[in-house]
Amino acid sequence: MAAELLQAPFAPGPCLRVAMTFLQYGREDLAEALAKKGEGAKTPADRCRLHEYRLLRHKSAGDVASAIAEGERATAAAHEANNLRLVCRTQSNLGDALKEVGAYAAASSVLEDTIRIAERLGYDEVKNAAQQNLGITRARAGALHEGIAIERAAASAYERNSDRRMLGGARLYLALMLLDAGELEEAEASAREACAAFSDVAPLLHLANAGLARVLVARGRAREAITVARAALDFLDAGGRMEEGESLARLVWAEALLAIGDREAAKTAIIAARRALLERASRIGDESYRRSFMNAVPEHVRITELWVWQNTAADSGGT
Repeated sequence: MAAELLQAPFAPGPCLRVAMTFLQYGREDLAEALAKKGEGAKTPADRCRLHEYRLLRHKSAGDVASAIAEGERATAAAHEANNLRLVCRTQSNLGDALKEVGAYAAASSVLEDTIRIAERLGYDEVKNAAQQNLGITRARAGALHEGIAIERAAASAYERNSDRRMLGGARLYLALMLLDAGELEEAEASAREACAAFSDVAPLLHLANAGLARVLVARGRAREAITVARAALDFLDAGGRMEEGESLARLVWAEALLAIGDREAAKTAIIAARRALLERASRIGDESYRRSFMNAVPEHVRITELWVWQNTAADSGGT
């Protein structure tokens, strides 16, 4: 179908819809080729899809502030088109991007509104996606058990629909929340389900592996975690990109090294994680988003804590 669209006369709507699908499954070459055919989009609906594609592209490249800006443009175009289904979908993606910079209050508001609209429309696909992101958002805003309940509902919906990719995301988020709640056995089971669901999508599989490794460290199985965490880190070091979770992968590598007592390697990992975090933060032009990215996202807070700790230990001559 992609080849046919590339050869066909200009058809921005279908090209952009297929481009978004290819982008989500890691086929950036085909996605970009198709998206170029949509750059001259004129109608509000097609402009909405163009901005939505750019949101996903920026997010996959780690430029979350630009993703948020494109999400706002996409939502405005959806309203201009007077198309509530498009409003729903673009708001769901915007809420996801806001979550990534730690703007949890704004993300919750957007996602909750999305769910209300989707329920009125019977638009279950977007309702479930918004619930998936709302679960982790509410948990990270301090409402852990509320977040777990929301995420369980999203996972159940994806199980009924046999949507493996989205089920993997819900199971991974659920694993991270259960870890925070101290439910380690269930957290491991959920993380392994996420790995199975993502088995054919490399960036997402490595994200799930990082989540699994963190659970294994918490369960006292650091040497097992090292193997899993190393695979995710190798993927990043080879130039691979994760849609989200780079900080998680770098953090858990450092934590696993600390857990097996390899302080020197852990120090190197902490410095690398901090450097990568600051580089990503430097791409966020909005100061308030940059601040929440550094100070509200739990993995980023933990990386900074470890960086301060290892510097303090070095300055004091201790470990």
